[in-house]
This record gives sequence, C-alpha cells and structure tokens, in this order.
Amino acid sequence: MKTRLQSRIERRESLVARSAALRAEALHHSAQLQRSLWIADIAVEAVRALKQRPLIVAAIVGALIALRPGRAVRWLGKGLAIYSFVRNLRKVVRRS
Repeated sequence: MKTRLQSRIERRESLVARSAALRAEALHHSAQLQRSLWIADIAVEAVRALKQRPLIVAAIVGALIALRPGRAVRWLGKGLAIYSFVRNLRKVVRRS
C-alpha cells in the first residue's frame, strides 16, 4: 500500500508536469498573439502617419485611381514593407 507521503509526492510530480505543459502552451499562444499585435501596431502607426499627412493620402488615392487595382495592391505591399523598414531603421539610428 502506498503511504500518504508517497501519494502526495506523486500528486506533486503530476502537478509540476502539468504546470510545465501549461506554461509551454501559454508561451506558444503568447508568441502568436505578439505577432498579431505587431501587425496591428504597424497598422495603427500607418493610420496615425497618414492622418498627419493628408497630401500623402491624396497621392495614394490618385495612384489607386491611375493604377489598376491589382498593381495597387502589390505597390501597397511594397510600400508597407519599405515603411516598416525605414521606421525600424530610424529607431536603430536614434539608439546609437
């Protein structure tokens, strides 16, 4: 027969293993959430920047009208990548 101490030790070991598994799962979910929030942060920054520069908004609308929608989507993707790169580069330069 198991003693009371042995059963408590086994219970503790199972709880420790379960908490480790839960911690790993939480870490995985937080990494996914962090990526999603990063995208949202970029979108918010872009909206703030465009609010401060209405001429840029007018130029973008004009470009969308002048270009075909397919081309506009490709250019928008490239522009977002360039904007993100420049913003990160500015942060690095400011820290230096």
